[in-house]
Amino acid sequence: MIHEILRLEADRNYTIIHLINKRPFIASKTLKHFEDMLAKFRFIRTHKSHLVNLDHIIRISNNNEFIILSGGSRIEVSRRKKDEVQRQLNI
Repeated sequence: MIHEILRLEADRNYTIIHLINKRPFIASKTLKHFEDMLAKFRFIRTHKSHLVNLDHIIRISNNNEFIILSGGSRIEVSRRKKDEVQRQLNI
């Protein structure tokens, strides 16, 4: 099931989990909880509100300010996270 996760999005003390071809669902855990749990599965924090599955990134913008996922989602990359995202994607 982990390979079906496109991204996770923070919503205060809850996390919205977006899956491939399925409706998102809400978990009553923080994004930090999932970040710690999924770190070994190629997930990266791109913004304070987003945790993304690296296997589903299809494109990064020319200015590296956002990424596009296989589901069509456009996810912001914060200035603080830009270097880490570039390193993980070997850019």
